[in-house]
Amino acid sequence: MSLRHNRVVRAAARRLPLAAGYEARIAELTGRVNELEANRGQPPHGLWVPPGHFYSPFPPIDEIRRREAEIFHRDFQKISAVSLRAVEQQSLLDELALIAGDVSFASTQPEARARNERYWTQNPAYADSDGLFLTLMLRYFRPKRLIELGCGYSSACTLDAREKYLGSELEVTFVDAGNARALGAAIRPGRTKLVWVETPSNPTWVITDIREAARC
Repeated sequence: MSLRHNRVVRAAARRLPLAAGYEARIAELTGRVNELEANRGQPPHGLWVPPGHFYSPFPPIDEIRRREAEIFHRDFQKISAVSLRAVEQQSLLDELALIAGDVSFASTQPEARARNERYWTQNPAYADSDGLFLTLMLRYFRPKRLIELGCGYSSACTLDAREKYLGSELEVTFVDAGNARALGAAIRPGRTKLVWVETPSNPTWVITDIREAARC
């Protein structure tokens, strides 16, 4: 088919609603690609930070290309200075599966209220898989005391798990994530075995000073 004939066919096809929509979408995407190429290294449209920045959803393409072998062509079972203990993890997962059958959550906030619960899965920050494994870990290890820096959907899930599966065995304390002194006051020697720090927190983006928290 000649180039001229191809153009005639495409011109005729543009008159069809569906084809016209495809043509418009192709033109839109082509323009977007050209825009990204022209502004490579600059913050993408609608964002205030460049690719690779902590707050950017876009990775730094130049760095990825430079480290391609290191990123993509390596043994993902090995992480420097980290022991994954894959066998132990699989064994624990098998044991958690045995107590997962009766765990259920409300999907929406109205459903949670109807069930007299605090946590629902269709929230923007802590989905059902997060809630499931938090609940299973609490049921399996049955800690006596839990300190959480900040509070949010995970806190709601913890309180529901405490009531449904742990009775009064679990003592829960929620501490201001930005207040290391409050964290120190909450820690009880001999009882507090682990302090979990998430910084910045999700979804509130509160910053915790890890160095100060470690000193507690």
